[in-house]
Amino acid sequence: MSLRSCEQALKLDRVDQPTAPEHRTGRPPAPAVAPDHPHALPATGPPPPRAPRLFSAIAAASVALPLLLAAGSSAWTWTDVAREDRHVISHSAVLLQETLARAFEVQDALIAALQARTGAMTWPEISGNPELRRLLLALDGATPNTIRVGLIDPTGTMVHNSEPVEPPPHISLADRDYFIGLQGAPAGASFVGAPVVGRTSGITVIHYSRPRLAPGGQPDGGVIWATFSVGNLDAMFARLRADPADAIILLRNDGTVLARYPAPPAGAPARLGSESPPMRAIAAIDAPDQGRATPPNLAGTGFSRGNSPFDAIDRFFVARAIPHAGVSIVYARPTATMNQQWAIRSLWLLGMAGLSSAVLLALVRRADTAARRQFSAEQHARASAEARADTEARLRESQKMELLAQVTAGVVHDVRNTTQIVHAGVALIERAAARGDAARITVLAETLRQAASRAAQLTQRVLSLRGTHHDEAQACDPCDSIATVCRLLVPGFGTSHRIVQQVAATLPLRVGATAAELDSALLNLLINARDAMPIAGDIVIAAAPATDPPNLRPGPYVRISVTDTGTGMDASTLARAAEPFFTTKSRRGTGLGLSSIRTFTHAIGGAMLLASTPGQGTTVTLYLPAAPDPPSEN
Repeated sequence: MSLRSCEQALKLDRVDQPTAPEHRTGRPPAPAVAPDHPHALPATGPPPPRAPRLFSAIAAASVALPLLLAAGSSAWTWTDVAREDRHVISHSAVLLQETLARAFEVQDALIAALQARTGAMTWPEISGNPELRRLLLALDGATPNTIRVGLIDPTGTMVHNSEPVEPPPHISLADRDYFIGLQGAPAGASFVGAPVVGRTSGITVIHYSRPRLAPGGQPDGGVIWATFSVGNLDAMFARLRADPADAIILLRNDGTVLARYPAPPAGAPARLGSESPPMRAIAAIDAPDQGRATPPNLAGTGFSRGNSPFDAIDRFFVARAIPHAGVSIVYARPTATMNQQWAIRSLWLLGMAGLSSAVLLALVRRADTAARRQFSAEQHARASAEARADTEARLRESQKMELLAQVTAGVVHDVRNTTQIVHAGVALIERAAARGDAARITVLAETLRQAASRAAQLTQRVLSLRGTHHDEAQACDPCDSIATVCRLLVPGFGTSHRIVQQVAATLPLRVGATAAELDSALLNLLINARDAMPIAGDIVIAAAPATDPPNLRPGPYVRISVTDTGTGMDASTLARAAEPFFTTKSRRGTGLGLSSIRTFTHAIGGAMLLASTPGQGTTVTLYLPAAPDPPSEN
């Protein structure tokens, strides 16, 4: 390594230190290049540590969000279950109404047949007519759901019925409500009696009766009746019941209980008050449905809710009226059934929410673990990088000390040589003076002057290593430096590496640097360009004026660029190209060329920019501040 390279390396170490507020050279301090400059070297340093703290919030959201969705779905499910239950029990009530309406139509048909057969007969004729009893037996046998059919005269005495064994004569039924309820009733009236146990059959039945019309078409006080078996009604209710917990009630419109399935417990009321939930449902048949839109097929349906008068269970009640019979069918469902259905669906939703939360938590946990591992790896890598940087810093420091030793050795060598020249010159001058040889004395004096000049240069270089200068700023002609360096290198480069000069005619006459500094920088750049093209190639050195370059102090500048078509550098190599001791030439390079040029340009207020593309070449551009023209002699 040459003494000049060692000096430049030590100058780099001085430039990296904080600059003093005053500069004895009179030059401005080195300008800072903005980090966003397209050719600025990237800043180094590890990023600040960042711990993965977001995962706790994500984990909480993974649990809370599915639970909130489950709660909202559960509320919606309650409305849905209530709507489904209302639909089911309403349609069950409609089905029961239609079935009972057909049963009453059959009874009306039987009564109409008897009325047609006996309409022209008097009661004595009816009582003594055996054919009429056979007709009753035939009608009874043709309708399985009808238990008995019979006639009662105006005195309340049973005249005929369809009992297999003819009942004893003069049985009075004047105390039956189905007989009493039609006394004085109009021709189209009907009556459904309370359930009674038949005196001859022993079966609990319900009587459906209509007035017997005289030949003139007016009621004559007699009654034609037909009966339903309560057992048959219970069997029908059991078939049409939608749920085992549901109950079905057949009520007369005055509250009399005609039938209930399942059978009411002992002591249950035989007649319900108007404020009982079933009677409120019947009263609501023709009332508005609390603002709900009732489907057309459910028109004529009444709704209510309350404790059942039979078992005190909270139930929903739905009522439908049987046309022209004065009775209604009431379908009752426990609210616990709906609550159970809602609980089952809600538990299913909660289970799905829990499963979703578990899956999300597992994913978050996995991501958290991966992030923590990555974070730990980054911390380890950062610590390794810091340790490596510290080791490199120590190595550079030791190299600087080695360079300092080399500089010291060189200085000692030069001082010794200069001292020897001075001593020898003095001795020769003394001899020449003794002989009176003036010409010899003149030659020896010039030799001593040159030795003193070299000693002064040596002193200046040693002072520059300490960061102190005693000379004023100098300036040089960039055209002369380019021409001088090219004349020096062209013979050595030969024909394989051609130097092309592109110097603008309007170039400023002077730049703020010494000729030696500029010559040294250009020599380094041209030699690096030649080394980048091992076989052959053109090297273009261009110079042109520049005004206000970016990130530099405004003013005139000279832009000198050296371009080769060599191997180029990738991004990582380009980022370190100007670092001290970094070289791509293996053992042939010192790693101080570009570093010393950068130090030189910064010291005079300029800049060095690098641009390179692998396989295409490299361009190094120097921005040197123009120096003012020297004052004229006048």
